[in-house]
Amino acid sequence: MAFCRPILILLLLLYHAFIIYIGEWSAPFGFVPNEYYAWLARLSYSFMLPMFVFMSGYIWGWQCHTRGSKESLKELFNRKFVRLYLPCLFFGILYIALLGDGEASLFRNIYQIVMGVGHLWFLPMLFLCFMTCWFLVQIKVPSSYVFVGCVVLSVFSAIPQVPQRIADTLLYFQFFYGGVIVSQQRVFLEQKANLSLIVPLWVLFLVVFVLLSVLSDHVDSIVLWTSLMDDILLVACRILYAWLGLISLYLTALYICREHQLPQLYIKVGKYCMGIYIFQQFILKILYYHTDFMVNIYPLFVPWIALGISLFFSILLTFMFKKTRL
Repeated sequence: MAFCRPILILLLLLYHAFIIYIGEWSAPFGFVPNEYYAWLARLSYSFMLPMFVFMSGYIWGWQCHTRGSKESLKELFNRKFVRLYLPCLFFGILYIALLGDGEASLFRNIYQIVMGVGHLWFLPMLFLCFMTCWFLVQIKVPSSYVFVGCVVLSVFSAIPQVPQRIADTLLYFQFFYGGVIVSQQRVFLEQKANLSLIVPLWVLFLVVFVLLSVLSDHVDSIVLWTSLMDDILLVACRILYAWLGLISLYLTALYICREHQLPQLYIKVGKYCMGIYIFQQFILKILYYHTDFMVNIYPLFVPWIALGISLFFSILLTFMFKKTRL
């Protein structure tokens, strides 16, 4: 998994630097649309978050499998609360102070902090994945049945009435549990990972991603169902190409780590991923919405320069936090 971390954090930076081109963030002053950049944003997002969740389940499953010991719920809760939820609360307060809506009520701000404001939503969702998986592994049900059930339940994430963090967990838990299952088949899969399998998988992923993305863009005109059914179809499309991209990257990682030794610098960069994830959106939002950055830079260069600035300062801030041992 050391191979995947720097790649995924680069995809995360790409997505957030280019997110303004797909309308997920409001257009900053001086914004110039670019359809090619919109596709780059979609591609970088396609399997990035599912792979992060898959890695978490994979590492936890591998640790449980190799150590041969079962962690109690209390031990897991305490460990992941410190690792995931405390950063969510601490940096959530900072996010509200620097980037929050000044007109929001105190209750609204507290709610956002607890649920994960901005990009920090990922942390409580991952915390719920760990807790849910602990209960599921206690149940003596074949893992394949549980996995299929998780995939089926993920379509309910499209229902508007489902609370947001529950919907997020329903959608992403299949990737977490899939990682737990795959971790126990690592040796077998490592033997099967070769270029004759990996290259066609990447090609298949790109083809399916493009086709399903085009379908998603025109779903309202193609599907004559209810809006809910349209949303379920969109979720199904995203799940399909996310799994294809995830599997392709995982097998690529197995192949490269088997054939080559990763440079120490590359591995060290991977250890900064959590910090980069935390800081990068702060920096990008300040650049896009609280400076004249967009106006003073040639439009084609805007997201690339923003990406470089956010990467540099994210690494710097992470280094400083590591030195303080917070």
